[in-house]
Amino acid sequence: MVIFTLLCPLQIKGLKIVTYSTRPSIALLAFGPENLKPEALLSFLTAMETLGLALARLGWHVDLFTGQPQALPLGHSLNSCSPTRIASHAQIVHLPTKLTPDELAAQIQSFQTKSGLITPLFHSFDGRSAQVGRTFKEQHNWRWIHSPWDYSSLKEQQDSSPDQMLLWRSPNTITPQFKTDEVSQMRYQRHWQAFSHHAQDIAARLHLLYRQHLAIYVGADWLTLPPVYDLTEQAGDRQSA
Repeated sequence: MVIFTLLCPLQIKGLKIVTYSTRPSIALLAFGPENLKPEALLSFLTAMETLGLALARLGWHVDLFTGQPQALPLGHSLNSCSPTRIASHAQIVHLPTKLTPDELAAQIQSFQTKSGLITPLFHSFDGRSAQVGRTFKEQHNWRWIHSPWDYSSLKEQQDSSPDQMLLWRSPNTITPQFKTDEVSQMRYQRHWQAFSHHAQDIAARLHLLYRQHLAIYVGADWLTLPPVYDLTEQAGDRQSA
């Protein structure tokens, strides 16, 4: 395992910015599929927040970029201010849901520039978020990881050229194309509830993979990573919802 302090010279619009961090940094992209019911959206966002907290406990600085939900179940609310700190080294950044992927990428880049900490590593968890990750890869050659929930179009998603596809399966992982019918909404909700339950274990595996991606970014070209990595199978523990 490569251990290092991240010192990343970055070139943005002619300005050379150097970031220094004793903690490695990860940006989680979780804007979610459109037309989710509030309960399903809440399960997804809770899973992402739980993962972010688990990564922070393992020594990461975590920025979780997500949308501003229009409605959540009674008794639940999310602060729409940007950012919302959930731990000393983890925060949620809410962005307008109706922005295009390019506009979301610009907002994220602006936020990171103003905060003084720019990460070259992004992990997306849905189709809309994947478009943002691809924008960063194409424009800046930053590292982009994608974890789909819909496995019916893995070849198509892999063709979008993420640096790595990380899979995590549960009995509720969908195989047909995602639809906003009652069964799919329930399966989606249960999938992310299972993900939350196993977030600590998932974070431990991501911790090692993320560090390898950052090592490659700063020049460790002797490292090679498989284009698709099944977190469930590698751990030998097919999860149950």
